[in-house]
Amino acid sequence: MEWSPEVRVLVAPARTFRDLAAAPPPTRTWLGRPLVLALLLGATVSIQASGRTNARLVLDGMIAFAFVPVFMIAAMLIVYRRRPRVVNFGQALDVFFIANAPWLVWLILINVWRTFLSPLKGSRLTALAGFAGLLLV
Repeated sequence: MEWSPEVRVLVAPARTFRDLAAAPPPTRTWLGRPLVLALLLGATVSIQASGRTNARLVLDGMIAFAFVPVFMIAAMLIVYRRRPRVVNFGQALDVFFIANAPWLVWLILINVWRTFLSPLKGSRLTALAGFAGLLLV
């Protein structure tokens, strides 16, 4: 069974990035992973704001935090244009967004945990998670 690149990055990052750089360009669109990031950010906003998800809150969160994937694409474009590359921009961008896997797993776990808490306990958890994130930086 072949694992997804995100799971492979979590298990063996260096080898996975080497394999992805050497692989032929994917046939699918390179906007898939940025859209997944936007969807997860929208779901996080919805869960943290109300303790549940609904389409309106997820869409609002996606729109409000659309700058995150847009800035990531812009940053990748700046770095990519500095000198010629062996891989095309779409493949490089796809691999760049695969590197978000550890952060996305952490975000998903926080969201799942938050759904089982009351609003008061959820706000304490959010404050604790934010403080823990500051300590790690």
